[in-house]
Amino acid sequence: MQIKANQLREHLKKGIQSLYFIYGDEPLQHRDYTDMVRKAAKYYDYDESERYSADNQFNWQEIQQSASSIGLFSSKKLIDLHLSSGKPGDKGAKFLVDYCEQIPEDTILLIHCGKFEGASKKTKWFKALDKTGVMVPLYPLKGHELSHWVQQRCYREGIQLETESLNVFLEHIEGNLLSADQEIIKLALLFKAADTENSQNITTISHQQLIDSINDSALYNPFELFDTALNGQSKLVLQMLKQFEQDGTALVYLLFLISKEIRLMATLSEYAKQMSIIQAMQKEYIFNNRKGLIQKVLSNAPAINWEDYLLILADIDKISKGVATNTKVISHPWNQLSQLLLEIAQSVR
Repeated sequence: MQIKANQLREHLKKGIQSLYFIYGDEPLQHRDYTDMVRKAAKYYDYDESERYSADNQFNWQEIQQSASSIGLFSSKKLIDLHLSSGKPGDKGAKFLVDYCEQIPEDTILLIHCGKFEGASKKTKWFKALDKTGVMVPLYPLKGHELSHWVQQRCYREGIQLETESLNVFLEHIEGNLLSADQEIIKLALLFKAADTENSQNITTISHQQLIDSINDSALYNPFELFDTALNGQSKLVLQMLKQFEQDGTALVYLLFLISKEIRLMATLSEYAKQMSIIQAMQKEYIFNNRKGLIQKVLSNAPAINWEDYLLILADIDKISKGVATNTKVISHPWNQLSQLLLEIAQSVR
């Protein structure tokens, strides 16, 4: 059974099926919809979860044993399988066909991949999945679908765009969902936080606010700050932070972005102790344009304790809100953030 990606949420509200295949070279949608199935599995008490990334060297007996075994701590299990090349290979194809013929009870198999060739739809394994499971193809969003996606994304973040603002926003992102997601998060953090009288409701972003936000990001992009530190570019990090502070960029916005990235690095670092860095990045759906940098950092600086940096960020957040008692640093949270990013930049060299 095939359903549209935007129908998946309603589908999961009615119950969860035993098999899902989410495919298509749309990284942000891929992350969102696979996460949607994972969260639904948790909701329906599939508490045990096992993740696999199948490349050319993958041992399909591992997942076969997992599918046939009973969980130690839970009677319900989610098997999360990423096809790194979009194809399972001969052994994988046989496993999938056999699996569809006898699906284990109390087990959900979530299969997903990025790039997917149309010719694979004619294969026996794909037809078996199509007959047995729920197929969710991902396509680039255009026109009304893109507009609706942006509006829904804004609503989720507690904001909405005026009609004129929405049109400008759509022109600005040029169909790039990752860019759109970043801009929406930025707008929410900038204007939702400032709208103290409307903290529990939807904040409307005016046309002028949107234009100002777009223009403010023309010199430096806050989403590039952390990667600049990972590149060891200490001088540029300081320049960016100085510009953000002068422009009135909300510190809470930067702290949110950096903490999100540090959590990701902490997770990847833990995965890298058990598997290759490439497999770890596949598990976390790292975008291709970042893989080289992240792989270099994890390879050259494996001893970095990313969890420590999260604790420091939490302290900076308290300082920025006046919670800390040390008056010498209360007024300098930007300096504290500079020191943190400089330490990261020096550690990765």
